[in-house]
Amino acid sequence: LKDYNTLNLEFSTQGTYNNFVNFVKEIENNLRIVDISSVEFTSDSGIEGLDPNVPQAYKYTFKIRTYWLRK
Repeated sequence: LKDYNTLNLEFSTQGTYNNFVNFVKEIENNLRIVDISSVEFTSDSGIEGLDPNVPQAYKYTFKIRTYWLRK
């Protein structure tokens, strides 16, 4: 029996590449342990939900795993 639990999450967001880099840095500096399992980048401006008014916007789909200790 492991002393910890895990939770897998998948979510999408959009923004510039600089926003992406800053977001990943925030994950790295977070107190909670988070592993980024995968990131998918989509740059086609015709994608549903991608704001055409944001120059150089990309859609990012993250798969992450987070951990916490059992009590």
